[in-house]
Amino acid sequence: MIIGAEDRVPADLAAALSRGPASPKEIERICGGPRAALLELGRLKSLGYVIEGGRAISSPDLPLPWLVSAGRPAGSVGWTAVYMDVAASTQDEASRMGVDGAVVIASRQTRGRGRSGRAWESPEGGLWMSAFVASHAARAREPSLIPAAASLAVRDAAEKLGVEAKLRWPNDVELDGKKLAGVSVEASLGPEPSATIGIGLNLDVDARSLEARLSGTPGFRGAASLADRAPSATVVGAARLVCDGLERRLSSLARGGAETISDWTAASSTIGERVRAGSVEGTAVRMDVDGSLVIDAGGEVSVSAGDVERLS
Repeated sequence: MIIGAEDRVPADLAAALSRGPASPKEIERICGGPRAALLELGRLKSLGYVIEGGRAISSPDLPLPWLVSAGRPAGSVGWTAVYMDVAASTQDEASRMGVDGAVVIASRQTRGRGRSGRAWESPEGGLWMSAFVASHAARAREPSLIPAAASLAVRDAAEKLGVEAKLRWPNDVELDGKKLAGVSVEASLGPEPSATIGIGLNLDVDARSLEARLSGTPGFRGAASLADRAPSATVVGAARLVCDGLERRLSSLARGGAETISDWTAASSTIGERVRAGSVEGTAVRMDVDGSLVIDAGGEVSVSAGDVERLS
């Protein structure tokens, strides 16, 4: 199942029912006739809407386009959206669309990928989304900080849900040292800059099951689920908060990287720790303006890619 922003009938019908009560004539007008009205009402009910007396008395916790995009100005992150029950990769779908500010969200991915093309587990219960941004990428004075800004956006969302998460270089979001979310950015910084920002958030997943399946993965530190700390968190609410955070954090890059670096450092679980990155071992002292990690190893060494292991 794929539902896009162009599916105006269910969006308009859901809006009318939410304002409700909508008369049979209004419902038929929106849908294009009595037979179409029956089909569209059935479609909304199949998605999880509970409809009584011309009114939607409850809506599903599905990141449907009209629920994610409501109230967002054109061009902002999340102003238009696509929902897929199953996607091979939201990154591929968002890149293929190439619509500035568009987000693609799936309930499950079959070929999700994380940083450096690594396989990413994407079971039901998570928030698996990608945002395509062109204008933000073009305006960013420090585009190499887009991954850090995106990580901060996810942390901001968790904080608004009452969960204090930490950031692990380069772009992981942690809860009690375990991975809560990951960010993967695929960017093109040529004459027409753009970036596709992939976010995988363990919203309400079976963390123990994930840990059992991934225990042998190099560098794996365990999995955390947001719902364990924020049981009232919803997929729709989390998706909207992440879009809000992306819009704010990416906008700040147009002013330079100082705010991103400062806020990332304050939330970091890496800075100040003894770490090992490949053959380099020392104390992580700061994030540089290009997003690299600076390690004091008897002299400063910049690490721009790869895994960093905490030693202390």
